[in-house]
Amino acid sequence: MNLKTKITLAFLTMLLLLLGVSAFTLYSLNRLDRSARNVLRDNLYSVELGQHMLRALDRLQAQETPLDTQAKQRFEQLLAREAGNVTEPGEQQVVDSLFSELADTERYLASDTASPPLWAEHIGQLRQLTYHMVGLNTQALTRKNEAANRLATEQTGYVLALLTFAVLTCLLFVLSVPEAAVSGLRKLSASIENATHQDYSNSIPVESHDEFGAVARAFNRLLVQLQDYRTSTLAQLLAERNRMVSLVNNLDEGLLLVDENRRLILANPVAQQLLALPPSNS
Repeated sequence: MNLKTKITLAFLTMLLLLLGVSAFTLYSLNRLDRSARNVLRDNLYSVELGQHMLRALDRLQAQETPLDTQAKQRFEQLLAREAGNVTEPGEQQVVDSLFSELADTERYLASDTASPPLWAEHIGQLRQLTYHMVGLNTQALTRKNEAANRLATEQTGYVLALLTFAVLTCLLFVLSVPEAAVSGLRKLSASIENATHQDYSNSIPVESHDEFGAVARAFNRLLVQLQDYRTSTLAQLLAERNRMVSLVNNLDEGLLLVDENRRLILANPVAQQLLALPPSNS
């Protein structure tokens, strides 16, 4: 696998982790939002209806005569809404009992036996049933609120665990990928530095098949070629020097070679004899 593919996979993995954490967080928030909406739509609405029904009963009970038609109609309308919002076990039975008691109250109003004590008894029965309905939904609110808190704690733990995994994975890529990219350059730089000092023996170890592996193999071939060139060049220079020395020594005339400081570099045998120079100075 080449270095470009490794870097691309690292970035794609980090992107997928980011998308995964974001998607799971949105999913968790959506679950909590649905739970809260269900509580508000079902139980809290029933509690509010019950409170309005109790106010309507208060108005009915406060009348000197049991003929407050507006309050009675208001109670019937609220009870009809509650009948369409039954969500808890046992709530339907309470609603049915409210309808039955309301029918008994209407029959009582139509009879000629109306009296304050009997009227108070009917209103008390309606109030007791309404309190029972409100109590069922209040208990459900408490129960669902605890369940929502447990769900929130659970989802928070999952999100933190996923986030921790994503952070650790990203740190692993951040620490490993740049090091993989730089380590090859360090080795290449050290080998080039040695080559500048005419040390061609420090080759780069080929440890991978990525771009740096290809560079290392090419640079090692270059070192071998430079070493071969250096060896062949020295051999050619020595051969050329020996040939020149042989020509100089076989000349019939004296020959002296001096440098720019007029120091004697070479004297052939004829010049040594003419100048009486010892052989060691040739």
